[in-house]
Formats: sequence, structure tokens, C-alpha cells
Amino acid sequence: MGSPHSRNVVLTITATLCFLYFYTQPFRNIFSDSAAADFINDGLSQLRGTKFPDFGQYVPLGTLDPHEFPLGHPTGSNANADDPSRRVIIVGDVHGQFQYLQKLLDKVEYDSSSDVLVHVGDIMSKGSHKGSMSVISFMAKHNVTGVRGNHDQKVVEWRAWLDWIHDLPGGPQFLISAQASWEKAANNGMDLKEWLKRQNRHPARGTHHWWKRVPNGWVLFGDHFSIAYELTDAEWRYLRNLPLRLYIPSAHTFIAHAGILPEDIRYKKTDKRQPLARPPVVVKAQGSHHAVTEAMRQLQETKVLNIRQNKDAYVVLNMRSILKGKITRENDGLPWMNLWNEDMDLCSGYTSSDERARGKNPSSLPCMPSTVVYGHSAARGLDINRWTIGLDTGCVYGRRLTAVVLGRAARGAPKAGADHEAGEVIHDDEDEEDDEAEEGDEEDNEDEDEDELEDRSISIESRRRRKHKHKQRKSRIRYGDRGHGRLYSVKCR
Repeated sequence: MGSPHSRNVVLTITATLCFLYFYTQPFRNIFSDSAAADFINDGLSQLRGTKFPDFGQYVPLGTLDPHEFPLGHPTGSNANADDPSRRVIIVGDVHGQFQYLQKLLDKVEYDSSSDVLVHVGDIMSKGSHKGSMSVISFMAKHNVTGVRGNHDQKVVEWRAWLDWIHDLPGGPQFLISAQASWEKAANNGMDLKEWLKRQNRHPARGTHHWWKRVPNGWVLFGDHFSIAYELTDAEWRYLRNLPLRLYIPSAHTFIAHAGILPEDIRYKKTDKRQPLARPPVVVKAQGSHHAVTEAMRQLQETKVLNIRQNKDAYVVLNMRSILKGKITRENDGLPWMNLWNEDMDLCSGYTSSDERARGKNPSSLPCMPSTVVYGHSAARGLDINRWTIGLDTGCVYGRRLTAVVLGRAARGAPKAGADHEAGEVIHDDEDEEDDEAEEGDEEDNEDEDEDELEDRSISIESRRRRKHKHKQRKSRIRYGDRGHGRLYSVKCR
């Protein structure tokens, strides 16, 4: 019979083969192709003990120079930045509304050869799938400057997940099988979320390991998944390269989808740990007074970017308010833009005379103000304050799509041929603001629960703000230290 060692080896091999046979049997019941079952089993062997890779693919910050953000101010070193024909056009949340994006760009007479187009994120999702794919195609083709929105981020995460799952042996076969199962269920009238609940509670034999590879709360085959699945390589590179925040030192401007905080909300406004509570120290400062002041401002603005909450992706993608000392995406609490404008209004400069002024006003801060441009807050609508510009005017809800145009060419009257009364946003020719529009007509999307809450808050907040609607209908707005911009808007239904 051989030595005890030989018998032990034979028994071990036999037990292993029996285990593999019974373990892989469920997959042979699912996949008729035995090779597919082998792929699945190989993939499962790799998945055990594997943690999720980095699906977020975050790019924390992008910086634009005067050429990339031309305001037409003399810069000395960059003649193109002082070209009066160049403009910066910043567009609010598009959400796949491609036809209205085109309409708005026609209205502002966008010229890709000279104008710089910028978006504030959420260029896709919530609108039609076809519209979303058209928007991302346009953005990628023209390499439009912008930041990620919370919906764009979910598309990024799904595409990174798809790349990961396709690289696992058996991953593509799992997706094909799951897709076929979902299509059959959909044809029978089942809701996607209900079907997903059933798969997670009672997965088909042998597939529970694969369903665990779908992160909690993610909606397989939903809106964001479908967009991610159809992205071309060029569109994927474009989307993946979008930063969470943009900083324009020459314009003293930040762009973030949800916004930026002026202070660390864990501390008091005057705490020495706050970047605006103490004058920045520039080592070996040289040059004119203006040059030194600019260096100090940029150093302080960099410190604002490094505030703990401002480096948190969730904050800059989702923030709307501050409630009980915490960031929230709801509209309850203190709107973050109110805090920003409050702090900027307290800025009193850096010079000795500024220090004397601060002596008279202990609440003042040794800083210079800067501007934030953002989207995300459709409930607030067009929200123009001295140091913040909110451009999400709810196009996907049938309201408007809005842009602010900056630069020397944007300072004067509307372009020739336009006939608009002073003091009004430059709207579509034939329509007036439809304050009674229903904001909840958007198509289903995979963040249904969150969006339902958001829609209700939009409806409530819109009613609150209607009485003040004329307050912010001026087409010419102040921007930065001494600049101006113009607002343009088109109707979205």
C-alpha cells in the first residue's frame, strides 16, 4: 500500500479534487460553457482576501494660469491674457441636457478658438442617457476645463469598477449573466432596485461571491453604470482627469462643484489655526508692494485649500450647509456660501493701516477676499453674492441653464443685435421665468432616494425664494476685486 507519507499525499489530492468538483458545480449550473465556469472559479480564487482598489480616482486640485483663465487684465508676462476678445464662460450643472447647452453656447456666441469654456460639474446623469453621452463627447472632444460633480464622480467610480471586474477571470461572464437576468426581469415589469435586492438576498447559486464585489449602495445597471459602460477611452481619460477643485491664483478664484469653506469649522473664526486669522508670512518677499501682496494672497489661498474639510472629496462634491458643526448635503442649517461671504467681508488686508483698522474692529481678519464659483444647489437657484456665484439653476428640472461670462469682452452691453432691458438676466427671447415649473420631472436615476429628498427640498426652497426672485435678475454682476461678469440663461423646456 506504500508508505504512510504516500498515503497521506494521495488522500490530500483526492480531498482537494472532491472539494474543487463540488465547489465549482454551482457555476456549471449557471454557465453552460465549462470554460466560463473555469474562469469564474479562477476569479474567485483571486478575489478571496482582495480589497477594493481605488475606484475614486481622485485628482484633488487643478491650477489655471492667466492664459488658461483670461480675464483681459494686464499680466506683463502673458500677452494672450490681455487679449480683449478672449472670455471665460462658466456653465452651471448641465446634467445631460445637451440641446440646452448648445442653445446657451449659441446665445453667448461661444468661440472655441478664443473663449475658455468651464463647467462646474454634474455634466451627466439625471437627464436622458443619449443627452449625457452627447455632453461627455462634446466636453472630451473640446477638452473643456471643469471640475467633477457628485454625479460625474459616480460615473468615474463605475468605470474604474468595470475595468477592475473585467480584468478578473470570470468577471465579464458574471456581468453578461447578470445583465441577461436583469433584462428578463425588466421585461416582466420588475423594478431595478427590487431586482437588485433579490439578487443580494437570494443570489443564484455560486454567484454570492461576485455580488459581494459590487460595493454597498451601488446600483448595477443603473444610470451611472450605463454611462460608464459606454464611455470611449478618450471620454474616460477626460473624465478621470477632471479635478475636484480648480484654483486660479491670478483671479483669486476657486471653482468646486459643491463649494469651498473659508475656515475649519472645528475651530473659532479667530483661532490661530485658521488660515484667515493670521497674516501669511512670505519668505524673502521681494518686488513691489503689489507683488508682495499678491504673493501673500496666494499663500493664504493655498492654506484655505488645505483646510481639512476642503481636502475631503465628499465635502467639495456634496456640501450644501453646516448643521450642528457638521457638513451636510441637505439644505438645513447654515448655507456654506453665507459663511464664505461673511468671512470675506471681514477681510481687512495686510498693511499697517489695515492693522489699525482691525484695532477698531476686533472681528476683522488679516486677509484679502477671494471668489468661489459652484453648482450643485438647484434648490437655491441662481445665487449671486459678492464673493460667491452659484450657477445651478435646475435645467434638468425644466427650469434654466445659466452661464456667467467673464473678461473684458463681458463688461459692456450685450452683443450687437441683442435687445435686453438693464437689470435682467439675459434670457431666451420669448419666455419669462416660469416660477410654477415642476422641479421633480427628472428621469429615474440610480440615486433615487437621495434625489427624491433633493427634489422635495428644491420645491420647498423655490417657493421660499420666489418672493425675492427680482433681487438676483441683474445681468451684470461684480466679480473679484474690480471685475464684472454677465449672466446668460436659456429655458430648459
